[in-house]
Amino acid sequence: MACTECRQQKIRCDRLDTFPEPCSRCRRVGVQCVYSKEFRRQRRPTKTELQNQLDTLRKQLYLSSSNSSPSAQGHEVAVPPVVSPTPPAATPQLYLAPIQGQESTSIIAPTPPSTSLPPPLDHEPARNLPTVSTRSSQTLPRSLDELQITARDIDNCFAIFKRHCMAYVPMVETLLTPNECHQQSPLLFWTIIAVGSRKYSENPTLIILLGPKVSKLAKLALFAQEPVLLTIQAFLLLCSWPMPFEALSNDITPVLAGAVLQLATTIGLHVSGVGQEFARTKVNQDLTYRMARGRLWAACVVVSQRVITVNGTPPLVIPDTYGDDSQELSTFMTPSFQFQKKVSEYLSMTILYIQNHALYKPADELDLALSPIIHSATDRLVQLESDAPERIDRFHAMSARLHLLSFHLFKHRSAIEDSTLFVMYELACRTIELAMELDSELSMAEYGPMYITKFLHSAVITILRVGRAAVAQQLDLERGQRNYFAVINYHKRHAVRPDDAFARFSIILTQLWTSRKVFQYSNGLVDSLRVRSKARLGMSMVYDCFWWWRQEFGGQSNVYGDNHGDENPNHILDDFAPSLDSDQLDLVDLNLTPIPDLQWPVFDKFFTENWPSLDLDMSI
Repeated sequence: MACTECRQQKIRCDRLDTFPEPCSRCRRVGVQCVYSKEFRRQRRPTKTELQNQLDTLRKQLYLSSSNSSPSAQGHEVAVPPVVSPTPPAATPQLYLAPIQGQESTSIIAPTPPSTSLPPPLDHEPARNLPTVSTRSSQTLPRSLDELQITARDIDNCFAIFKRHCMAYVPMVETLLTPNECHQQSPLLFWTIIAVGSRKYSENPTLIILLGPKVSKLAKLALFAQEPVLLTIQAFLLLCSWPMPFEALSNDITPVLAGAVLQLATTIGLHVSGVGQEFARTKVNQDLTYRMARGRLWAACVVVSQRVITVNGTPPLVIPDTYGDDSQELSTFMTPSFQFQKKVSEYLSMTILYIQNHALYKPADELDLALSPIIHSATDRLVQLESDAPERIDRFHAMSARLHLLSFHLFKHRSAIEDSTLFVMYELACRTIELAMELDSELSMAEYGPMYITKFLHSAVITILRVGRAAVAQQLDLERGQRNYFAVINYHKRHAVRPDDAFARFSIILTQLWTSRKVFQYSNGLVDSLRVRSKARLGMSMVYDCFWWWRQEFGGQSNVYGDNHGDENPNHILDDFAPSLDSDQLDLVDLNLTPIPDLQWPVFDKFFTENWPSLDLDMSI
């Protein structure tokens, strides 16, 4: 029989050959060779678990030294890990931000003794730290790749983030102090700093210097064994407030949106409960932890679907076990965010249904297949809009409805009823007007998430296209122009730097408005309602305008091959081009040199002489 040491190490023992002398291994390592029938092999902690315990003890030492002596802050001493042979039930700890209309509350599960093993990484990698004293400590300055950030800047950016941004995304880390956030998840810490610094007037260079570094951290965190729940929160923030990018081809938010849902399902957030089936050890059935997981999953669904939808790609719909109207949802979601989740999922499912059952039908069958789906879905959204708890919820319902109505432009002009165009134009104006009201109250242009701005793209392009159609004589063109100009200025305020994608889009909108060639085909006829590609789904009419802009101002040819408009086009509007009232707009110089050699999908780089490279290479 093998001795206890050899059995523990699971190696071959030659005790029977050497008895009564110790076995060769025990003799070699100098330990006592003992045989015991009662011995049971114990699982040894992994290196990761030992490192987590070491970090926990360092945290405890740091807190105790901070409470006893302010001058001792930041001092760390290496201490040996404490190992427990039998890990108890894991009780993960999660810090999440409140959602709209709620006071800040801490969702913290009871902390196990410091001698216990942390939960396994494949279930809840967030380090199992002891409950932190509510007494605030002085924020420490930090550095990232030689970029030094003062404690004052850190505190101010956290304050801006909490005051202006967190209401848009409910799953945000705010209850931890900057020091604690940095210790638990550097990615989340630097992401909050970056989001808060977007409109930080005391240091306007901070977001420019920090943006590329945060993007690199996000790429590394995607495949690293980081605290997954905190990494998901950071990704949600980066999806909502992406780091500045120069062109839409540099936008990594659609990639992060997909990664968020994949990470969330990997740890079982889509399943109501504590995710026991996705853990290697028993998980404490804590109610607050169940609620926190459900709330985080709802944020993953809403943010990811919005980002993917405004990107013009098929949204991801993952079934979950929470249900739409269950009492469980009301326990961890406000009525406002529960409404937004319902609208987002309904819009996503309708887009997929249109894509699968109508979009690619033959031209003579398209209207018959497409129109009933759009009518039924938009009627449902009208009902939902009437039940919206908040005005921001109405905005999302109206944006979803306009997004679905844009699919009508895939049909031949003769199949599009004038009444449909009137509804689209009216809805686009109402959506923009509501957004401007919210902006006046919340400074939404400066602090609102990116996908709200992109939803406004659909509204403003609807005004442009329908306003150039034959029905223009029956529209309130002055109202449309006023809203169109408002979105231009909204983009200028939303932009972080004068050469980022949103600043450029304000220029593109201006040039499209003043252009006399947009929507004009090679035969001289104008057809503003024709969308030449369906590849971008509900955003196709927007991306088609980008190509019109490139043809006129970028010197590129028509990539679609068909240079002729349909029969019976809006030829009476060949010379129609609305005038630009300079008194109403504070815009950049419109006499821009055409930009050559543009890159997919929108526009090339310009205005970059005095700005550092964004370095958003996606290679790992």
